[in-house]
Amino acid sequence: MSRSQLNLISHTDNKSCIRLGLTLKRSFQLFLIQVYIPCSMLIIVSWLSYFLHPVRSATARMGVAVSALGLAVFGVTLVNTSLLPRASYNKSIDYWTGTSLTLILFALIEFVIVNYLNQYVRCGSFSTRDLKQTHHQDTSDAAEQQAPLNPSGDDKFSSQQTISQTGTNNKLGAALDVACRILIPILFLVFIILYWLILT
Repeated sequence: MSRSQLNLISHTDNKSCIRLGLTLKRSFQLFLIQVYIPCSMLIIVSWLSYFLHPVRSATARMGVAVSALGLAVFGVTLVNTSLLPRASYNKSIDYWTGTSLTLILFALIEFVIVNYLNQYVRCGSFSTRDLKQTHHQDTSDAAEQQAPLNPSGDDKFSSQQTISQTGTNNKLGAALDVACRILIPILFLVFIILYWLILT
């Protein structure tokens, strides 16, 4: 705040008055501690699900993603009700919190996709194992009984198709995890740079 004295000259007389200047400064430190750093920490915690095994650590992976999303939603709601004024337009901090929630939600969606692929793989592996055990336990009488049912060797073709389909799904789920481990942090870093250059 600055204050200075000056003279106001009018048509009738000369009056002295005081000019007051106000300089407004944004309280960045408060939002840094209560919004930016907690959201960044929750985003990083959600990345841990990309490094957990989708089958052996499925419960832990789901717990990490759901917990991070729940804490983020609670924190954003608390910030909007207590710190930020109500406005009919989008503020710059709204873009930050919205992007944070989107990245954390994507970690949960990615887990669901990978888990679905792994369940399909497990079913395929189970069918392949049953086919192999059946072929090993067959006697000559069982082979003669099965020969009229599948004269063209459809079981062998089905088994090979299941194996190839299983390998494809395994590679797809693993590639999706690896891609998220690399691309999502890069995407978040690009968003941080653009956010501080454009919206702040």
